[in-house]
Order: sequence, then structure tokens, then C-alpha cells
Amino acid sequence: MAKVGKDGIGASGRRARFELTRVFGENQDSIWAPGTLLNPSGVVENVFSLFPGESRNGKFNLKLLTPTLIKVRGNISRSPSLKDISLSIVRKAILFRAFYGDGVDDDLAAHYRNIASTVVETARKYHPATVSRYSARQKREIPLRGVIGSIECEGDIGALEPLLRAGEYIGVGKNTAFGLGRIKLETA
Repeated sequence: MAKVGKDGIGASGRRARFELTRVFGENQDSIWAPGTLLNPSGVVENVFSLFPGESRNGKFNLKLLTPTLIKVRGNISRSPSLKDISLSIVRKAILFRAFYGDGVDDDLAAHYRNIASTVVETARKYHPATVSRYSARQKREIPLRGVIGSIECEGDIGALEPLLRAGEYIGVGKNTAFGLGRIKLETA
């Protein structure tokens, strides 16, 4: 990392130099400093079960914090439902397990499709949002579009919570590598 910092990152002629001085974990504990080894056990603080949790009815709110772009049956959704969001997270989780885990999908899509279908959406408030990123290959700003807002729901949050909490970490929809699709679950 020292060489990368010294050489800089970004397009040639516009390289930004940096020095990595510390890495912090989610709870703000220092997990790396110069001259020490990275402690992997300090990095992985949360291990998620992707199986539905214990049934618990209640009100909850799902916020889309950054522009979120979800395709439903091949078309971009301007107003994704809780079911659309849940299935998008499931697809991503299945791909992660295929490439980095045990490769088992345990028919998660069927489990969560059924659970999300029983939840009642009491309000859905979205508005379009655009952010941009610089493409070094195209040498221009690229707009990234989606929706931000929230969904207020009533239903079995206990069963959905493991999936939605995982979604807080892995994001939802397209272009999550560029910071899109960040969500936050708020329970009562």
C-alpha cells in the first residue's frame, strides 16, 4: 500500500498521493496501524445468517440513503416495493455465496418472496436522485441515477430483518460499487 500511496491513485497527471495511517472497524476500534499486522478477527465483526429470523410483527421503515437502481422484470423501477428490494438483496447474497462462500442458495428467494409478500406497505415516498462519478476510461463525468426515499411497513420484521441487515452492508440494486444502493433499516 505504501507504493500505491507514494505513486498516487487516479488518472495520470491528476494522481492523488496519500498515506494510510490507520484502519478503523465498525465500532471505531483501531484494527490496523503502521508497523502492525491486520487482525482479520477484528475486521469481521458481524456474521449474518441469511435465513429468515424469528417471526415478530411490527412497524419498520426502510430508507434508501443513496440513489438506488433496481430492475424489475427487465425494467428500471421508479418505485421499488419492499418485495423488489428484498429479492434484489437475495440475488446479491446468492452471488456472493456462489463466488466467495459455499455456493449454496437454499432457495432463499422463495423464502423471502413469500415473507415480503405478506408485509403491508403503509407509505412509499421516493424521489429521483442523481450523483456522478468520473470515468478515467471515458475521461468524463458519468451520471448515476436512481431513487432515494423510504418505505414504511407493517408486518413480520423479525423474519425479514436478517436479510435487510445484510443489505445495509452489501447494498441493493445496481452500481453498489460506486456507492449507490445504501439502505438503512429502522425498527420500532
